[in-house]
Amino acid sequence: MAAPTRIGMISDNTYPPDPRVKYEAEALIDDGFEVHLFSLSYKSKLPEIEIIHGIHVHRYNASRLIYKASALAHTFPFFRWLVAPKVRRFIQKVNPDALHVHDMVLAETVFQINKKLNLPLVLDLHENRPEIMKVYKHVNQFPGNILIRPNRWHKKEQGYINYADKIVVVTGEARDHYLQHNDRKAEDFIIIPNAGPVEVGSKIDPEDFAHLDGFFNLLYFGDTSIRRGLPVVFKAMALVKAECQDLRLIIVGMSSDDAELKSMAEALEVSHLIFWEGWQSPEKLPDYIRHSKVGLCPFRRNLHHDTTYSNKMFQYMQMGLPVVASDCRAQKKVILDNEIGVIYQDGDEKALADLFRKLYKAPKLLSTYSENAVKTFNTKYKTTLVFKDLIKFYGKI
Repeated sequence: MAAPTRIGMISDNTYPPDPRVKYEAEALIDDGFEVHLFSLSYKSKLPEIEIIHGIHVHRYNASRLIYKASALAHTFPFFRWLVAPKVRRFIQKVNPDALHVHDMVLAETVFQINKKLNLPLVLDLHENRPEIMKVYKHVNQFPGNILIRPNRWHKKEQGYINYADKIVVVTGEARDHYLQHNDRKAEDFIIIPNAGPVEVGSKIDPEDFAHLDGFFNLLYFGDTSIRRGLPVVFKAMALVKAECQDLRLIIVGMSSDDAELKSMAEALEVSHLIFWEGWQSPEKLPDYIRHSKVGLCPFRRNLHHDTTYSNKMFQYMQMGLPVVASDCRAQKKVILDNEIGVIYQDGDEKALADLFRKLYKAPKLLSTYSENAVKTFNTKYKTTLVFKDLIKFYGKI
């Protein structure tokens, strides 16, 4: 019996908890592949080698210097000099049949090493990194605004796309964007949305959620940076609070913008309508969804948000939570095509307030959106469906 195809995945993040890496690796393992994961580990107490749900995790300790240098990965060669020996040792040890590099940070290192090996190589772009970097605080403040150059990341990205055997992207919109700027064909791309399933915990205390009972709750979870759109939600809530008196907002997550967000909420006199939950364990997410009437995806429009999906939209869908979202192109298409929620124009708090009023008074409509959401997830976005093209590619090696 032939040995299974061995895939060497490369990630610049500590594993766990990267959900995209987890779902892809587990889908490949379920189909008979062997997956070894290179992980830069910024947590020294984790074991160097560990098998997690079938994934052979190889951790290589990374110092704070490496972490800081990663932001300059495509400005200066220091980061590549520091990590290349680790990646090379991993590849020599594992002897993979193919390489699968997640995102851009380690891409140049892997591509340089692979010039001699000439292994099949997949580039997995979790997001449009050059575009999203343009709105990061540390990129726009000194010294990042001098040292970190998104335009250089963009040029590097183009080179990686032209070199890789296959390119994995999150949406069809992302594929179409890259087709306009690179000499590749549509069949060179594999589309894998961030549609990982909700993880249900087994030891959740109902009392943890008692304070959420009895309200018409809106739910937002994840990074709370201003670019994620929460200010327009606050403004819309201020417009409807008098007539929708039990409307509340649950925020599960945090960011360095939280102080500014809380100041905005106070100025709009909606602070008392918001449950600031902070970061919570993933196992609690199902209960937050069960205590909510609507899931929010209020992202500000830019090229990155127009060409990607967030995990939260699919997790809302899986558990039948209707979605209210801004008109970022990719998420707008999924929501409207499948009738799982409603859309407002980015930045239009009056339009969003009208949607809150509409849904607040329409339980039957919410029920319809809920049914459609579950049906859509089960027929289009289950892992057995979204990973089939990636499995097919590796099956040919």
